[in-house]
Amino acid sequence: MVPEDDDQVIGNFATTPEAGALIADADVLLSVGTHFRSNETKHYSMTLPSTHIQLDIDPAAIGRVYPADVGLEGDSRILLEEIVGKLSAPSVEAGWTA
Repeated sequence: MVPEDDDQVIGNFATTPEAGALIADADVLLSVGTHFRSNETKHYSMTLPSTHIQLDIDPAAIGRVYPADVGLEGDSRILLEEIVGKLSAPSVEAGWTA
């Protein structure tokens, strides 16, 4: 668990246009244990990227609000360890900054 006041937490991601644009413009969204409630999605009007991978321990949550291209059911720690283990070395396009 990450506390809500941690620097890595963006909080309610639908409250700012910048956060909404960041999500909408992404190549892929990996959502982990996110239920996409109305207060988190601008009353279900938030735009997600065309590719959405959803991890959740509750199989009924996968694709319940927003469609998931890939849905993975299970413990997110275990699933994320598996995903990270399959990734190749990172590469960054020249000129790209965070």
